[in-house]
Amino acid sequence: MLLESAIIGASTAFLTTIATKGGGAVAHTFGLIWKITLGRWDPKMESMVKKNIEKYATEIDEQVSKIPDKDINQDPDISIIGPAFEASKYYVNRDDARKMFAKLIAAELDVKKTDKVHHSFVDIIKQMSTNDAKLMKILPPTGPVAEIRLMNKESTAYVRILTQNIIYIPGLIEDDFVENDVSLNNLSRLGLVEINHVLSLTDQSTYTPYESLVAYQEGRLEVANNPDKYSRIELFKGMFSITPLGERFREICL
Repeated sequence: MLLESAIIGASTAFLTTIATKGGGAVAHTFGLIWKITLGRWDPKMESMVKKNIEKYATEIDEQVSKIPDKDINQDPDISIIGPAFEASKYYVNRDDARKMFAKLIAAELDVKKTDKVHHSFVDIIKQMSTNDAKLMKILPPTGPVAEIRLMNKESTAYVRILTQNIIYIPGLIEDDFVENDVSLNNLSRLGLVEINHVLSLTDQSTYTPYESLVAYQEGRLEVANNPDKYSRIELFKGMFSITPLGERFREICL
């Protein structure tokens, strides 16, 4: 009972903001959905949930406050709001996920953005790790990926060094390449990014920095020290691009 009161109390700020902006009926609807979704917690989880629920309500309020009064959507889609609240209750302890849900909910309240909100965004956020979100936020519209290969003596087979999709973006450290490859593949699975191993970027100089990587230098040394085993080191080039769904997701949630 204490937890339910705390959760309902936490929602007061953003519900008041919605009502003040001319959405009294909308605020009432949001309040009901908030109560039946985020209000259903076992009291034993109070210490873990309460603080983050309060943060979540504050973040929603911050996003809603940015919407001009005249742009408040008087008929938000509860098939987006409801699942968003329901899903987010299990992610309130993750700052990145909580903020994405807050932006998504606020976007559905904005008449200038509601048409850009896609129902899949709720499930996409649920299936993104913290690193996925971090990477998705900084990826350029298109960029290089590459695989460092040690070709055997006959050039008929190869040994992969490091990982398949090495993303070279200034600011990303080499120790993160494997984790970023996992994230890139998940973003591709979610339809936010397309990875292409057939095509490469027109500007081939984009791939030059790969040769300065520690892994590449170690591979070059491996070839030099084992001429009977390897013929050369090869940079197998590819590219990634943000999909239209990915661009829309970034605009609304990131």
